[in-house]
Amino acid sequence: MVRYDQPAAYQAALTVREKATLVRELAPLDSIPDHNPKYLLVMDNDPPVSHNGIRQKYVLDWLIEK
Repeated sequence: MVRYDQPAAYQAALTVREKATLVRELAPLDSIPDHNPKYLLVMDNDPPVSHNGIRQKYVLDWLIEK
Protein backbone atom coordinates (compact mmCIF):
# COMPACT_ATOMS: atom_id res chain seq x y z
CA MET A 1 0.00 0.00 0.00
CA VAL A 2 1.32 3.42 -0.97
CA ARG A 3 1.34 6.14 1.69
CA TYR A 4 0.75 9.56 0.15
CA ASP A 5 1.86 11.44 3.29
CA GLN A 6 5.43 10.14 2.94
CA PRO A 7 8.00 11.20 0.31
CA ALA A 8 9.08 8.52 -2.16
CA ALA A 9 11.50 8.28 -5.09
CA TYR A 10 10.52 6.81 -8.46
CA GLN A 11 12.49 5.68 -11.50
CA ALA A 12 10.67 4.55 -14.66
CA ALA A 13 11.97 2.29 -17.42
CA LEU A 14 10.41 0.43 -20.32
CA THR A 15 12.15 -2.84 -19.45
CA VAL A 16 14.89 -4.03 -17.11
CA ARG A 17 15.14 -7.65 -18.17
CA GLU A 18 18.76 -7.18 -19.29
CA LYS A 19 21.18 -7.10 -16.35
CA ALA A 20 23.02 -3.98 -17.59
CA THR A 21 19.75 -2.08 -17.94
CA LEU A 22 18.62 -3.11 -14.46
CA VAL A 23 21.91 -1.96 -12.94
CA ARG A 24 21.71 1.37 -14.81
CA GLU A 25 18.13 2.04 -13.70
CA LEU A 26 18.75 1.12 -10.05
CA ALA A 27 21.85 3.32 -9.72
CA PRO A 28 20.04 6.67 -9.24
CA LEU A 29 17.78 5.19 -6.56
CA ASP A 30 20.73 3.50 -4.81
CA SER A 31 22.50 6.86 -4.62
CA ILE A 32 19.71 8.46 -2.55
CA PRO A 33 20.87 8.35 1.09
CA ASP A 34 17.47 8.65 2.82
CA HIS A 35 15.22 5.86 4.04
CA ASN A 36 12.06 6.81 2.15
CA PRO A 37 10.45 4.25 -0.16
CA LYS A 38 12.02 3.82 -3.59
CA TYR A 39 10.28 2.33 -6.62
CA LEU A 40 11.40 1.16 -10.04
CA LEU A 41 8.36 1.25 -12.32
CA VAL A 42 8.57 -0.90 -15.45
CA MET A 43 6.44 -2.29 -18.27
CA ASP A 44 7.74 -5.81 -17.57
CA ASN A 45 4.69 -7.67 -16.27
CA ASP A 46 6.69 -9.79 -13.82
CA PRO A 47 5.92 -10.45 -10.16
CA PRO A 48 7.02 -7.58 -7.88
CA VAL A 49 10.58 -7.92 -6.60
CA SER A 50 12.87 -5.98 -4.31
CA HIS A 51 16.44 -4.95 -5.12
CA ASN A 52 18.16 -3.99 -1.89
CA GLY A 53 14.96 -2.33 -0.67
CA ILE A 54 14.01 -0.78 -4.04
CA ARG A 55 10.64 -2.16 -5.04
CA GLN A 56 10.25 -3.08 -8.72
CA LYS A 57 6.63 -2.92 -9.81
CA TYR A 58 4.67 -3.30 -13.02
CA VAL A 59 3.67 0.29 -13.79
CA LEU A 60 0.05 -0.54 -14.67
CA ASP A 61 -0.43 -2.27 -11.29
CA TRP A 62 1.11 0.79 -9.60
CA LEU A 63 -1.27 3.12 -11.46
CA ILE A 64 -4.40 1.32 -10.26
CA GLU A 65 -3.30 0.93 -6.61
CA LYS A 66 -5.40 2.64 -4.00
